[in-house]
Amino acid sequence: MTESRDEKKLAFAAQKDRASLAERVAPIQSRARALGLRPDGINDKPLMDDLSGDIDGP
Repeated sequence: MTESRDEKKLAFAAQKDRASLAERVAPIQSRARALGLRPDGINDKPLMDDLSGDIDGP
């Protein structure tokens, strides 16, 4: 099965967007590392929800 020209353009654009996202996030990740924040592989969502308070209401 071959991809159409439009599908290839979309795939390239998506790949380009991912790269630019990584470039935009890199400075934030550097600052977080400098502050001592390290990913530990756990899900921090419950902690973040607790720290942000009840934003969904009752």
